[in-house]
Amino acid sequence: MKPLQILFLLTLLQSAFITNAQDFKIIKDTDGYILKEVDSVYYYTHGIEPKNDFIIDTNKIHKVNGVLKLPLDNGTWLRYRDTLDFSEGRERYEYEGFNKKINCYLVNNEGWEWWYEYLISKATGQIDTIGYHPIYSPSYKFCGYFLNMYNLGSFGNVAFKNINSKKEIKINFEKELPNGIKWIDDNSFLFYSDLWNNDSNKVLYKKYYLVQIKK
Repeated sequence: MKPLQILFLLTLLQSAFITNAQDFKIIKDTDGYILKEVDSVYYYTHGIEPKNDFIIDTNKIHKVNGVLKLPLDNGTWLRYRDTLDFSEGRERYEYEGFNKKINCYLVNNEGWEWWYEYLISKATGQIDTIGYHPIYSPSYKFCGYFLNMYNLGSFGNVAFKNINSKKEIKINFEKELPNGIKWIDDNSFLFYSDLWNNDSNKVLYKKYYLVQIKK
């Protein structure tokens, strides 16, 4: 049998075991989205592998003596200063890159019991606070991200935000840590969650999900 024939046969065999999206169990059906639990085969055979949309140029932007300076289009600067007193007021800022398409910086803000990401407009200096590292849909209609809290019982949320309206929708979990966002198209994405055992500090097993955003 020729290599192309073998590949075609393997593709047919694989497709026979893939369930259609409409046939998976619905976990939640809200005004904003439908959440379905899918299987690992569906997760690993669908979706676009994420890429880093933020480019770091350390020749232009870097932190000096705990101060991060970001230039704006109008010639002014934004400044973020670390506070490293190891108390509940501690904050540290790390530059995560620049996205030319949306003209925004990405800055990580790590505190005593949290971390957030700031999307900062280079044009206006406006700050949009989101969760951990945004993953954008194919045409930048939405971005998805996580809001995980490992040190507060190992639970997390997955969220998505409309880029134009700034409307954010969170999907809450208990004892699950969401990971691995993959967009299928502008209105649906996949992710998996780790089921966590705090006593043993180990992952028990994974669950896989599909989010279908309602238009």
